[in-house]
Amino acid sequence: MEDQVPAPNAGDYPNLNPSLATFNGLFFSPNSEKSNDIASGKFFFAANAMSAFQNSLVPPANRTPENKQALKSGSVERGAKVFETANCATCHIPPFFTDNKTHPINEIGTNSARAQSRLGLNKLLVEPKLYSFDTTIPVSANAEVLDLPTKGISENSTTLPSGILPNGGYKTTTLRGLYFSAPYLHDGGAAVREGSLKVFRDGRFQVVDLSGLGLTGTLSQALPADPASSLRALLDRSLREKVVGANKLNPALSPEHSNLDGTGHEFYVDSQAGFNPQQQTDLINFLLALDDDPANF
Repeated sequence: MEDQVPAPNAGDYPNLNPSLATFNGLFFSPNSEKSNDIASGKFFFAANAMSAFQNSLVPPANRTPENKQALKSGSVERGAKVFETANCATCHIPPFFTDNKTHPINEIGTNSARAQSRLGLNKLLVEPKLYSFDTTIPVSANAEVLDLPTKGISENSTTLPSGILPNGGYKTTTLRGLYFSAPYLHDGGAAVREGSLKVFRDGRFQVVDLSGLGLTGTLSQALPADPASSLRALLDRSLREKVVGANKLNPALSPEHSNLDGTGHEFYVDSQAGFNPQQQTDLINFLLALDDDPANF
């Protein structure tokens, strides 16, 4: 606790009120007098430093032979056109492939359990405030306090962001680095084990191992989800149906336990949506190529 600073207007520890600035009423801000601690500084110095570090992170390059071949064959470039045609960029806006917005659950349609997790905070929020960034730590009694602007984030300064209200919501995740971040969706339910699908040269596929579908066939057995196959489950409704079915047959994934199913985000790129199998495969190859320099290997 010695490196935590209660937010202005949040009350006294441990009875702190949340705000849009901090949901636990605390800011990480190490003591300015710790000269041997590189995280120490004036108010919010450490938080700003961590933010700058996180903003510098980029996904490692996809050096797989499959990505090299997809780039060479033109599949990645064709997939970029499918990405545009399918309106994926409406929310996943290049170059970071996110709009950094929280979208309501009724718009996304995914499992609502986690989307609703912060709704209880809405009646507890106080006005969000910060100390000025030249405030020394420990904070003095006469430290300058600033109001945190929330215009464009929420209806007013003491309500949750508009995308969360009234029923919960999820923030748009980036698509960069998908080749190492399977399984997919906010609950990780879009999961398929390597070798479960046979993909033909024209992009068509066949399920050859039903036991590899869903979290039941992957993470529940401490086995990784295959990125390409799991993306296909995200994009193809017939395969998704099988994956969701496999998830729902597992009692450990039921709503009474971990509540993971892989439903929702029904923005498909399949035959019913007007795309052929090769276009689906090209889009998958494009998505798997999204690192910091997706056009080059």
